[in-house]
Amino acid sequence: MRDSNRIQGFDVARAFAIMGMMLVNYKIVFTYGIKKHMLLSGFLGVFEGRAVAVFIILAGIGIGLMTKKSYFSGSLEVRKQIRITVLKRALFLFVLGQILYAGFGWSADILHYYGVFMVMICFFIYD
Repeated sequence: MRDSNRIQGFDVARAFAIMGMMLVNYKIVFTYGIKKHMLLSGFLGVFEGRAVAVFIILAGIGIGLMTKKSYFSGSLEVRKQIRITVLKRALFLFVLGQILYAGFGWSADILHYYGVFMVMICFFIYD
């Protein structure tokens, strides 16, 4: 097993948040205009809004942890590299979101919004 600095609890929480968002999106897309089952609808209602909030908080913590070492070291080259990494991730999320939204007609997609928000975060890193 490879030794890494990953915090496994964040990975588990991120996986649950992604599953929660998938459940909510499937509910929105596949039950549009259909009579809803009360028990199932109540169960899925627990995840609405919460899964997205958890995912956004975890993304912010992840960026904070990623930038922590370079913030204290003061290295401008490392800071520039981290901004480039965040911008690459933002571009990936934006493009994937656009493919899902425009290419496949997935109207419940929010990945392209995450990409835009991550670009905005780059202006606030280290300021």
